[in-house]
Amino acid sequence: MNTVELDAERAAIIRQLFAIDSRELLDSVQQLITSFVQRKEYDRPPCQFSVEELKRVLAESDAGGDDMSHEDFLAELEKEEGIVSCR
Repeated sequence: MNTVELDAERAAIIRQLFAIDSRELLDSVQQLITSFVQRKEYDRPPCQFSVEELKRVLAESDAGGDDMSHEDFLAELEKEEGIVSCR
């Protein structure tokens, strides 16, 4: 995005801010802006599940019964595709 486009985006946001007539909403917007501006990459959690959700997802995948070891996968691949692995 070039400087002109960035300035246009800033102006659009400022116009939206001028349209707000609630002190509470302005405070909320200010808090959000501050938190986003100060946020660093390491502040964001690297996960997409909570611990409880992850346990549930893992339990569901374990119950699926489609598990295959690495060795079994390579043997099946050799058999079906004629591919020789580097074992």
